[in-house]
Amino acid sequence: AYKYDYSGRQEITHRLPIGQTIFETDIYIEGAPQYRSTVFQIHDGRNKGAPPSWIGIGMDWKIKYKFPKGKCSSDDCKVFKKSYLKPDTKYRFKADINYQKKAKNLSVKYYLNNELIAQHLNVPLLKKNTDGPYGPTKPYIKIGIYRIGETGTTSFAYNNLIIKNKKK
Repeated sequence: AYKYDYSGRQEITHRLPIGQTIFETDIYIEGAPQYRSTVFQIHDGRNKGAPPSWIGIGMDWKIKYKFPKGKCSSDDCKVFKKSYLKPDTKYRFKADINYQKKAKNLSVKYYLNNELIAQHLNVPLLKKNTDGPYGPTKPYIKIGIYRIGETGTTSFAYNNLIIKNKKK
């Protein structure tokens, strides 16, 4: 594992509503890469370890996926297609999120240009109280850039962003 003494963040959060939420946006990337840049997260306020679900890009522009280590089976958390977010290309990104408050977990299916590329199903939320921006242990969407190492010039543009929710 790599260790970096610094990182850069420019992020926006939005409360994750209960039910099925569709997050869609055109994403456009510019600049040079760094070790890792996070693009989209479902977070629960934990301050240690991976949040319930996130995607980002690495030095080769390949999409990386993370979820809490050891908390999701290989059937539930899997990649269907190796995918890239290369600079100077517009992509349509979609996350189909299912969050039921009493279930204490959530599921996310990720799409790129309307093709299913990965899923994180039945990922548990942290059981102990966390200190997220929307209250203790309340999950939220986080977009924007979280650059590890902060040596690259990567920038993300999120255009035509839509968040739709259907209570289930």
